[in-house]
Amino acid sequence: MKTVSQRHMNWYLANTERGVSMRELSRIAGVHCSSVSRAIRLVEDARGVDDSLPKVKGQPNGKPAPTPHSNTSSLPPLPLPLSTL
Repeated sequence: MKTVSQRHMNWYLANTERGVSMRELSRIAGVHCSSVSRAIRLVEDARGVDDSLPKVKGQPNGKPAPTPHSNTSSLPPLPLPLSTL
């Protein structure tokens, strides 16, 4: 299994916690959308077998998944700013 990088984790958190689309993440990072999609899938797969990865609100604990946010100013910051993704 491939290793999850901090970049992959940031994409995953931006997508799941903040509702940033994979397309937008790919534009910001300057990569193809499929690269972001594969990275997010890698994190999702790794979360199933690695308890050291952070838990995401609304995922495995049975609570509803978060909805996309139009105003992300009230959310806590990501580990790295989106511009460094």
